[in-house]
Amino acid sequence: MDVRSRPYGRITVFNRNAMARWLPEAGIYYLWKGDILGGFAPIEEKAIEWLAKFGRERVVSIMCMEADPEKCHRKMEIGRRLEAYGVSVEHIRT
Repeated sequence: MDVRSRPYGRITVFNRNAMARWLPEAGIYYLWKGDILGGFAPIEEKAIEWLAKFGRERVVSIMCMEADPEKCHRKMEIGRRLEAYGVSVEHIRT
C-alpha cells in the first residue's frame, strides 16, 4: 500500500503509475491511499481504523521512501496508531 501523498519523484520506477503496472506483474496488488493516509495532512482516526480492519484480512506492506524508520511519518503516525488496534508493525529496511 502506497501512502505517499505525492507518489512520484526522481526514481521513476517508484512513481504511482509505474508501480501500478509492474507490481501486479510480480503478483503484488498495488493500492494508493495517500489521499487518506499521506503525510501532509492530519490522518483521521477513521482512516487508521479502516487500515487496521483492511489488514486483518491480508498481509499489508506500507511503502515509504524514507531510509530511516525513525524519521518516517508512517512509523510515528500510522505504525504507532495501528498498534493501538492490536496490529503488529514491523519495519523492513534495505
